[in-house]
Amino acid sequence: MRTTTSRPPRSAALLRLLFLVGATALGACRNDPVAPAAAVNPHVVSVYGGPCGDLQPTRVLPSSTPPMLAGVTVTATFAGFPWDLMQQMRFPLYYGAGRANCFNSPTVSYVAETLYVAGDTPIPAPDGVAEEWWAALSPREQKALLRYAEEMIRLYPDRYSKPGSVIRQFFEESMLRSKARAQVRATDFFGASQETELFAGGIYGCTLYQDFVQRADWVLTNNQTRDLVVELVTAFAEAEFRARPYRALAFGRNGAVGAAMAAQDGHGSDCGQMLFNSIPGGRIVVTDPYAPTPPSAPGGQFSPHPRPDGPPGAWLDQ
Repeated sequence: MRTTTSRPPRSAALLRLLFLVGATALGACRNDPVAPAAAVNPHVVSVYGGPCGDLQPTRVLPSSTPPMLAGVTVTATFAGFPWDLMQQMRFPLYYGAGRANCFNSPTVSYVAETLYVAGDTPIPAPDGVAEEWWAALSPREQKALLRYAEEMIRLYPDRYSKPGSVIRQFFEESMLRSKARAQVRATDFFGASQETELFAGGIYGCTLYQDFVQRADWVLTNNQTRDLVVELVTAFAEAEFRARPYRALAFGRNGAVGAAMAAQDGHGSDCGQMLFNSIPGGRIVVTDPYAPTPPSAPGGQFSPHPRPDGPPGAWLDQ
């Protein structure tokens, strides 16, 4: 449902402030590295599974091939929700992602696979897009924005002609504003905690969806908007929690569910309260998956807590 709203003019100073807040807010509670502590060993020949893992030894590519990154792809399928949702994230080897199926439940299933892929490289900022903001996005976020900008140009060639102008008009300010709002609103419920960090993922997905569809000039359908937001929040989770894959899965799950709930709601309900009310039912999870022991509370549980059992020094998330 689209709601027409009027917006006051925004100054350049306000946009700069939004950038500074949005670029740091969702990571404010986080001490995790965004990048691996050390480069992934290109000669690693196996992934150690354990009780929950089923990854088998993987072939080493010849050194003469173009540079490729060995990693783990985790596909999440949401079977028990009233929406057809799926997420896929990629993580480096030996950070624990291979045991993601420890978190399988009646509502969400995780499948982990090893793969070799070309490393993502940053994309230059399109004409008209703020370079500082663009550089703060992950390559996956950049690709998603370009893909949807090109789709909007294809649908409305008489209105839009350049990806940069579409990104600047529709995406930049909305993403900045939603990231900042997500952290602030999540803090209202949980203060400064790991729960806040994970809960903010859901609010980001929800508020970003609402921000898009409430624009008078928004042109994508509700389902297209939901899919776009799911892709953006998944890309953000993958980049922010690269060395903490279980937290990425929880944050990304919350974001996808938040976007889907906002699309289903259609009334512009307060995202914070709507998502908070969904914790006891298990749609939104806020339990830190890296807690020392499995949580006992049934509401919002993201369990069981898997412990790595690989060779000494191989697992970096213990």
